[in-house]
Amino acid sequence: MTDSLSRLAGPAIVHLEHELIVRDFLELLDEQCWSDLRPFLHDEVVFVTAPGRSIDGRECVLRAVREIRHGFARFGVELEDLGFGPATVFAHLTLSLRLPTGEEARVQSFAKFRLRDMQIVEWTQSYA
Repeated sequence: MTDSLSRLAGPAIVHLEHELIVRDFLELLDEQCWSDLRPFLHDEVVFVTAPGRSIDGRECVLRAVREIRHGFARFGVELEDLGFGPATVFAHLTLSLRLPTGEEARVQSFAKFRLRDMQIVEWTQSYA
């Protein structure tokens, strides 16, 4: 009985660790804690922003995310739901945006976070 529980607990613990990493990352992203995001991203992280378009490397990804954020008067990230795959967390997000003109919008977004060594090594973002 103990061996079978251990076999079941192993993957569940890894899923929980991955979930906590992504939840914390998204919370810091929402709060614009740029330097605190650094440890969550692998040195070789790839941020896929559109089909065939990606940004490589931790510092370049952080710079791009800051630039995207600064294009809006408000940029809020709300986590709606999570799903899991092997070494992957899928997130359904709602982005609350205010353009510099004052116009507001809520955008549905989906993100895929692939993890390696307890860091995000690939982040794919798409919008509905």
